Amino acid sequence: MPVRPPYNLGFTATSLRLELARVVAEARAATGDWEAAREHVLTHNALQAGSASSAIRMERELRQRLRTLTDEHLRLLISAPADSAMAMAWLSVCKYSEEFKKLDRERQARVLAKSTEARATITQARFMAAIRDRIARYHAQDYPAQLDLAAKLAAPSQITEQPDSTRTEPRYVPVSGLKVSCRLPNIASEADLEEWLTSLRRAMVEELLRGNRISL
Repeated sequence: MPVRPPYNLGFTATSLRLELARVVAEARAATGDWEAAREHVLTHNALQAGSASSAIRMERELRQRLRTLTDEHLRLLISAPADSAMAMAWLSVCKYSEEFKKLDRERQARVLAKSTEARATITQARFMAAIRDRIARYHAQDYPAQLDLAAKLAAPSQITEQPDSTRTEPRYVPVSGLKVSCRLPNIASEADLEEWLTSLRRAMVEELLRGNRISL
């Protein structure tokens, strides 16, 4: 059985927080240097973290993602409307994935094609409803497909290995597509929250045991 590379769980820890990504990007624009931006963010607790360790972890994850973006992308993240800025934040997560970093420029361009297409559609859209619909479609369909493609392109060639009909490629399942079995109609207490989180965790574990991965 092939050994899969370890998951990059940083995105799970920090999640996609546009307002926090903007804080780090603005610090980089103001200081002109990533290390100076790091010092500013941590010294002023610009991420409003509850503890020093949380601030360090969030800043490091956000900075590492944003460093994959060009200066033009960073400017869009800082000053563009929320929907376009969100697309830049998603782009940084995609480019930061371990599989993506293993690819050459040509294959990276193939993975990023859906981001480019989505960005063009958003830029040309005239109505907010169309922009929101395109962003939602990117989150639910395009982004998991990009992660799937990056993983397949980064996988080592198995030319000398005998075909294994039982082997299946892992696929990315969006968290919004998980089938969570929970009796609660709403969450009204801490106990309800714990029950929901337990059900959600069970659904996630089921997907992981199937060999799939979960995009957030």
